[in-house]
Amino acid sequence: MVRIIPTILLQSPQLQSNYNAVPSILIGRDRDFMIYHITLKQQYQEALKAGFYTHGSLESEGFIHFSNREQLVETANRFFQGVEDLVLLVVDHHKVSAELKFEDVNGQSFPHLYGRLELEAIIKALPLNWAGGALEGLP
Repeated sequence: MVRIIPTILLQSPQLQSNYNAVPSILIGRDRDFMIYHITLKQQYQEALKAGFYTHGSLESEGFIHFSNREQLVETANRFFQGVEDLVLLVVDHHKVSAELKFEDVNGQSFPHLYGRLELEAIIKALPLNWAGGALEGLP
């Protein structure tokens, strides 16, 4: 089970100012603007140093994979079962500058970002911890 601890991981002043500027970011209609990406803590730390986030899938497939809120459990269980030191990036999809497409994958519409992700678009970065077979405490 992935459990999200409700604290911001590895805060940068930039992320903190973005977070403070968006009160109640995941309540009501604001939730509709969020897309999610699970990554390794080390990759997120590298993004903070670089000033943007990227992923190997951008080079190999041409885009970075994201999920919507309802797809997170399936994504975590399918691709990250038992992986330690994970981080959930909560992203406002209106703040990304690269092309974002919602594309069909096995009958579901998944967000795919065709370029790097600017830190300004990341609203929160939450640590994920495995504790069983289901995702708990989602934002």
